Amino acid sequence: MLLLDLFRRFTIEQGIPAWLVGGAVRDLLLGKEIKDADIAVEGDSLAIAGGFSLETGATFVLLDREWGTGRVVRGQEQIDISPLRGGGIRTDLAERDITINAMAIPLPDLGKKPESASVTDPLGGRKDLKARLIRMVSEENLRKDPLRLLRVYRFSAALSFSIDEKTREAVRRCAPLIASPAPERISAELRQILGLPSSHPTIRAMVEDGIFIPIFPELRHEEPHEWDAILSLCKETEEILGNPCLFLGEEGTEITHHLSPFTTVCLKLSLFLPDPVIAAEVCSRLRLSAKETCLIRSLVLHRQSLSCLAGPLTEEKAIALLRATGDEIHALAVIRLASSRLPGSALPPDRASSLCQELLSFYHGEFRRRKALLPLLTGKDLKDELLLNPSPLFKTILSAVEERVLRGEVRTRPEALAAALEILEKQRPL
Repeated sequence: MLLLDLFRRFTIEQGIPAWLVGGAVRDLLLGKEIKDADIAVEGDSLAIAGGFSLETGATFVLLDREWGTGRVVRGQEQIDISPLRGGGIRTDLAERDITINAMAIPLPDLGKKPESASVTDPLGGRKDLKARLIRMVSEENLRKDPLRLLRVYRFSAALSFSIDEKTREAVRRCAPLIASPAPERISAELRQILGLPSSHPTIRAMVEDGIFIPIFPELRHEEPHEWDAILSLCKETEEILGNPCLFLGEEGTEITHHLSPFTTVCLKLSLFLPDPVIAAEVCSRLRLSAKETCLIRSLVLHRQSLSCLAGPLTEEKAIALLRATGDEIHALAVIRLASSRLPGSALPPDRASSLCQELLSFYHGEFRRRKALLPLLTGKDLKDELLLNPSPLFKTILSAVEERVLRGEVRTRPEALAAALEILEKQRPL
């Protein structure tokens, strides 16, 4: 990381005691590339960050004046610079969340190989790294910032580390506090957990430890057997997302292509929400973006329509469904197939797979070719060609013409005008 190396040289030249701290040390010891770095310095951290920015032509961003935290950005790289908490590096590390994030390396040592660098590790973080263990620094630290309760699970999931039993016990005691951090901070942690390929074991642990329900108080009424079904649905969903072609043949490639990380997180979150009203309440309370809210509500609303799809897939049924869902059909197909794999499903998995493949094949073929023709008519056409005055009838006519286009009955503008005239005649009173 060039920016970090430049700052290392800057602190050496200026005689500034500084340490690489937190997750960057953990990643360095794990042999991972450092993308963002946290630095603790002795002295006026904001003045140091500002002076370094001027010298290197980087951008300085004030993150927190009260805590003295500034960010230096140069190209795609950034470092956060803060003052030592408690006046010393060991005191600073004792204030952190988990032991593997409570290590430090003096910046001058970054020029050495990781194994020969002098690692300040007063809490046994290096030992826990080797043991693949998430262990709290102290319960008091969790209580000081309850968001750290979520970070315990997030790091466990991201690193595939187990959680120390005493840490889990402390989290259970502190669980009610998780509702206190800012909703935006909670949402950010949830996105990171749900964005992992296999988040369901972590979610199950959060439910068992009482940390999940306080985040979603709207779901308190759910019974244990209902939670088990939801968690099983999450597990099946992630298995399908991990290898869509195994479950959906060639159409699985379209699932991979259309489900972005953003869509995947929204898809997983929607599994926990029973109806659109509760979905809207949760999204609002967690202050999710308008785009997230719209997608999550739509998935919750339309998954019931797809769950009712069990018999032969007629073109009429397919068009009605695809007209309502559009590209969301990829996420909905995954949910439908996952639900068919749960005990007690009325639709066998093989039949659900065939239905979803038929639906996706029709969507990517004939339906999208027909949809590409739209709009063949607009409200202006109805005024200019049919001499109609704007009225609620416009929506009725345009919607009916669109449906005929999607059914393949209308392909050109003249045919669309003829269809509009026919629909108009039927709408006129006798």
